[in-house]
Amino acid sequence: MPTKARCIVNVKYIKKVEDVKERVKYVAFRTREHAEEELGLFNEQFDKGVNMEEFVADVKHDPALQHDATVKVHTMVLSFRQEDYDALQDKGINVKDITREFVKELEERKGMKLNWVAAAHHKEGHPHVHLIIKSVGTDHQDKHHRLRMDKDDFLWTRNKLDAIVDRYVPQQEAQRINDRQQHRLSQRLTQRPINHMQKLQSIHQMQNVGQSSSRMQRRATSRRQKRATTRQQQQQQAQQNLSNPNQQSQ
Repeated sequence: MPTKARCIVNVKYIKKVEDVKERVKYVAFRTREHAEEELGLFNEQFDKGVNMEEFVADVKHDPALQHDATVKVHTMVLSFRQEDYDALQDKGINVKDITREFVKELEERKGMKLNWVAAAHHKEGHPHVHLIIKSVGTDHQDKHHRLRMDKDDFLWTRNKLDAIVDRYVPQQEAQRINDRQQHRLSQRLTQRPINHMQKLQSIHQMQNVGQSSSRMQRRATSRRQKRATTRQQQQQQAQQNLSNPNQQSQ
């Protein structure tokens, strides 16, 4: 039986330069799920800070890409399973390096050097890389060739990315990491009702303490009011006695 694919590669193309610019801008600067994630692009040489405008200009001004019907770039989304992504991270392997190795394999398959940019999106449950490749490359004699992708290439991209990931993280190892994560998750879910009950008990205790305190305060207030009333009555009686001395002597 064929093994289930570990990775998914979604391949498309863009024919308009304006759409190329919008796509590059989107993948580079879209809002990330985590605030600490870096924005921008990477490529073969640089981990970050790749100039978006230079890449778009190279596509726009290439003589081979001037016709409106010509494919300007090929876009790929390299999607990883969460357990594979976590296993790669545990080994200190960045998905940027996986992307570089993937493109190098594509260059060997097509016999040309490619100009590309990419952005890694570390989305929880769906870590992936957006890859944008100019549709013209150069061979070892610096001659220009069109990059064409067919159905065989689509299947090759998925199988190749699977093979690269499997070389760093064998399927069994990724499964063990996934099992540990599932076990930790189930423990947290099991403990959650207990923690919830503890919180409720603490709230009830605080409420009881608050109610007792309120009763004590009401009683103290009532005693103060009674003492004040008694003093007031005594003062009034004393004033009456002073104002009617004859009545007092009788």
